[in-house]
Amino acid sequence: MHKPANSLGGDIQTIASRASIGGGICKELVNFLPQRLIAIDISENNLFRFLSELKNLESGIEVKETEIIYKIMDIRNRYLVEKLLQDYSVDYLIHTAALKHVPFCEENLSEAISVNVGGTLTLMNLAKDKGVKKFIYISTDKAVEPISVMGATKRIGELLIKIFSQDKNSLTRFISVRFGNVIGSSGNVIEVFSQQLQAHKPLTITAPEMSRFFMSLEEAVKLILEVIWMGQEGQTFVLDMGKPIRIKDLAYDMALFYGKRLRDEDIIYIGKRRGEKIEEKLWGAQEKVFTTAHPKIFRVEEEAPDFALLERVNFLLENVYNLKEEELRDLLFSTVRLEGTRGFKDV
Repeated sequence: MHKPANSLGGDIQTIASRASIGGGICKELVNFLPQRLIAIDISENNLFRFLSELKNLESGIEVKETEIIYKIMDIRNRYLVEKLLQDYSVDYLIHTAALKHVPFCEENLSEAISVNVGGTLTLMNLAKDKGVKKFIYISTDKAVEPISVMGATKRIGELLIKIFSQDKNSLTRFISVRFGNVIGSSGNVIEVFSQQLQAHKPLTITAPEMSRFFMSLEEAVKLILEVIWMGQEGQTFVLDMGKPIRIKDLAYDMALFYGKRLRDEDIIYIGKRRGEKIEEKLWGAQEKVFTTAHPKIFRVEEEAPDFALLERVNFLLENVYNLKEEELRDLLFSTVRLEGTRGFKDV
């Protein structure tokens, strides 16, 4: 880290503690010796496992100097989130909670919008109202020119960051950070391949030419923490993911690690599902890319969204359980595309 460890002193609240990124951030943050770390998750089991993992780290970390608070909470529950922010003076709110799997979001459209958009908006409003110093929104490369429900909901989150940053009376700095796949995250392709190889089953791949960006959890967490201290109002940062990796090549390499040489019949191509792209991008055609003081972190800029976006987002949330699925899907994507990003096509 470029900054001294005490540069993130105070109270730090991390949303979604046990999810790979949220859990990794929590574990790294205790090195900064904050006065208090608040870990939130909707899952009791996730919180239990996270706390067990944190205790296993105590021998090498002065965890006792930090008060660890853990809460079971749905980020859409305004009453509980507001009470938490009233009870504790939170300086940094790191928002990692989301429904993240593309096929699941496609099949659970209303919940994806409710959690990824509604939950995010609830947190942002309360962070502003309660004077949180910095709100850090964790985004994804799937938010770039999105064709999936998951990507569209995360893109709205990025746009909301820019909307809230235009409020000159707000004491909160809103920042977003975007990156691709994290090795070791739950449900990722590496985990799936490992399970299939150990079970001696064929490996399932969407298409021979499909590729994705990958980064280790450790590196992603460290770069996110860099963004926290360098980020200014309304900025969107993108982590340098290196070159994309073909999923087919990854499958062959992982098979060798397990002592197996793949044959053609060892791979099943299942075809592209709704919302999936053959390849991802880290920034869109409408964005300008700038370097930062850190060689692995870029900053992207685009035209600020219109304030009318907030009205459209609220309308979307008001109708999230009322409209038929295709009507709701159309409303979601029209909300995104009205911000000058029309005509998304798969590549």
